[in-house]
Amino acid sequence: MGGDIPKLPGDDTQYLSEDELKIQQKQDLEDKPPFYIWIDEAGIVLTEMHPEGLEDEEEAVQNFTESHDHIFAPPFRLGEMVQDGACCNMYEQAFIDALTPFKSRMYPDPDLLMPFALKQGDRPAWYVRIGKAGKKTSGQRFVVLRVRGEPVGASIIALNSDLKPLYFDNKLGLHEYPENWHSVAYQETRILLEDADVAAMIIYLEGATTKTMSLEVKWADGTSPD
Repeated sequence: MGGDIPKLPGDDTQYLSEDELKIQQKQDLEDKPPFYIWIDEAGIVLTEMHPEGLEDEEEAVQNFTESHDHIFAPPFRLGEMVQDGACCNMYEQAFIDALTPFKSRMYPDPDLLMPFALKQGDRPAWYVRIGKAGKKTSGQRFVVLRVRGEPVGASIIALNSDLKPLYFDNKLGLHEYPENWHSVAYQETRILLEDADVAAMIIYLEGATTKTMSLEVKWADGTSPD
């Protein structure tokens, strides 16, 4: 396209052609590069230049560098003898459903829930049921666990829909995030679920708990949130 833009009677505005507008926009970007406004942890408002194409580069980097603290995939399942055990059936009534993907579910102070029994003694625990993968899943399921309260050590058992253990890790990779202007301190871990049969988890804790302790669970099922 291009050329002169038709004018209405009495309109003296000097309109740019499409080609002229593109040239002007390019010059504006060079003269006034875009920027974004953000707030740091101290609550101070800052501005920073945002070079053209940065979003695409950041998205590409994120796709390549995004990591998970744990991966539950069929080659790493527990042995058949362990899977056939009855370690967790007795806790069936303790599980709390978090069946809606992309929506957070809060779990209360674990001392209010059924303790998980070990040879070394009972442990406070959360019992989370998300259900196994649906037929339309892409296979890229993941779950994010966020613990609030005093920092703790934790272990995790991943189970199928019959509450048979599929995976066990005695050191849940919880990363600590300090309190800031919009959030209390918390610990977080991200788990990739490449095993479609993973339907539930038991997270049990080491050490003392507090009444302010809680667990937030959020997961995706491999489909679009739309």
